Amino acid sequence: MFLNLNAAALGISGHQSELIELTLTYDFKGMEFDLLSFAGQVDLNGYDHTARFIESAGLVLGSFDLPVNWQGDDAVFHEELERLPALAEVAARLGATGCRTVVMPASDDRPYHENFEFHRQRFTKIAEVLAPHSISLGLDFLATAGHREGLRHQFIHSPDALVTLAKTVGLDNVGVSVDLWQWHVAGANWDLFRELSAHEIVSVRVADVPPGVSNELISDEQRLLATEDGVIDIGVVISQLEIVEYSGPVTPFPHPSQLKNMTRNATIRAASKTLELKVVPTEEEQVAS
Repeated sequence: MFLNLNAAALGISGHQSELIELTLTYDFKGMEFDLLSFAGQVDLNGYDHTARFIESAGLVLGSFDLPVNWQGDDAVFHEELERLPALAEVAARLGATGCRTVVMPASDDRPYHENFEFHRQRFTKIAEVLAPHSISLGLDFLATAGHREGLRHQFIHSPDALVTLAKTVGLDNVGVSVDLWQWHVAGANWDLFRELSAHEIVSVRVADVPPGVSNELISDEQRLLATEDGVIDIGVVISQLEIVEYSGPVTPFPHPSQLKNMTRNATIRAASKTLELKVVPTEEEQVAS
């Protein structure tokens, strides 16, 4: 696994050269940025010119958000699907092996089983386009109750249902993007996490929750930087990823509002400690893995 920087999640912005310098200074091996914007620059200036600083720094595009509006009608979906191969080619040249998309937890339009089949079909088509570029599709979910309020049909808002959807697609390059904060808020059984192979985990996001806050009342803004003495036992999770030989990105992903009193360097320095939180697993954890 490698440490991946998403500067926006840390409330940090800047020119590409600035962000690359910060990434290298604090020993991140990958970074995330807007693939659509980057690809637009490639169209204008060519790949070699646009990617020269990233490649000379030895960095990779650790992960990226799937640049397809797959929730739209058929015409919109197929139009966006047609431009995906070119974007996937750019991402692959930057070293990306996975992208992420979010499954919305409720719908006004489709009951559960109809919605499940809709997602399965759309994700199958997307994954088929990504496969020639050796890029996996990671599915994520939203656990907080506010995302489901006022919508008629409940849908996936727990890890077990998400894993089931990924497996139902039935393609080797479809897995889950594990957001530890979402898993905790959903009240996940961490045994499910231990059952995942490295191949099934496309990417990992790390954040902690405030102590004493109910999962039913927590908001998306209450994503904290992971620390050694946090509520979520990040160390056990990192150690489990090491046990299964997960080789993908681990991205510190707090909410930027939680870091407004920290300097830019202090923020990235704290985030860079994420992979140092691993612990030596117990015999029971080794057996469970």
